[in-house]
Amino acid sequence: MSSLVLRNVTIAGHRTSVRLEPSLWQALEEICNREETDLNDLCSEIAGRPRRGGFTSALREFIVSYYRGMAGGVTRNSAMALR
Repeated sequence: MSSLVLRNVTIAGHRTSVRLEPSLWQALEEICNREETDLNDLCSEIAGRPRRGGFTSALREFIVSYYRGMAGGVTRNSAMALR
C-alpha cells in the first residue's frame, strides 16, 4: 500500500488539505495539463458537484470517470462533460 500524500488545495477561495495516493495526484496533474486548467480550479469544480461522500472520494470518482471516458474513445470535450 502506498502512503498518502498531503497537499493543500484552494476550493472556491478556501484552503483545505487533501490526502491522496501519489498516483492519484499524478493523474490529477495529467488531467489538468490535458484540459489546460489548474488544480485549484479543477478541485473547485469537483467540489461544487453534488456528491454522496467526502471530497476525497469525489476526487477519486472523478479520476476514474475521466479516464473511463478517455478509454471509451470519446472526444476531449465529451470527457470533460463527464465531470
